[in-house]
Formats: sequence, structure tokens, C-alpha cells
Amino acid sequence: MIRSIHELEDKGDLAYARSLQELFTEERDPVNIIKWKDILFILETIMDVYQRVSNTVEGIVVKSS
Repeated sequence: MIRSIHELEDKGDLAYARSLQELFTEERDPVNIIKWKDILFILETIMDVYQRVSNTVEGIVVKSS
């Protein structure tokens, strides 16, 4: 399960980078750019938090075994 979370977070990193690239190359409205950049950043932050939680859980499991 921990490995799956790490793999999903890695895929999320790629999706974040691609989405930002697409946003800045295709969107012309500065307000939309700012809105979507912030939304994408929040989603990336959420994915990072899930990975940190999984790292913590993994550490607890290793120490308990």
C-alpha cells in the first residue's frame, strides 16, 4: 500500500508539471492562469501531504515489527 501511494504521488508530480506547462502555454486570461495555478498548487500540496503521512505510517510499522 505504501508503494502505491508513492507511485501515485510520483504520477501526480508529473501531472502537476504537465498541467502547469499546458496552463502557461494555452491559457491567455491572466485571471484564469492565477486561479488554476493556485488550484494545481493546492492539489500538489495535498499529494505531498499524503506521501508524508505514508512515510510516517511506514516508519511506525517498521519500528513496531
